[in-house]
Amino acid sequence: MSSPANSGGAVETFLQFVRAINSHDVKSVMALMASDPLLVDSLGNRMSGSPSMEAGWRGYFATCPDYWIQTDDAVAEWHVFADNRPVYEILARRKP
Repeated sequence: MSSPANSGGAVETFLQFVRAINSHDVKSVMALMASDPLLVDSLGNRMSGSPSMEAGWRGYFATCPDYWIQTDDAVAEWHVFADNRPVYEILARRKP
């Protein structure tokens, strides 16, 4: 029996995840995540659990409507490097 990575299953799942993020399709993003996901952002903040993650994706896509990711090759390790200043500027312009 071949493993998902060898059969293309893991690669296809990853590509579906990228497409869902780039489409800002929160429902599809959540369907592709583990049942108890963990996100560690570029500042080291941690978010866990599906309800928090779903709210986080919706909020992030609303705050950063032009957000997208690009992959050029197979991914062995994923690091997020972000210039957080633009996000802070967007948040500062929001009314409380």
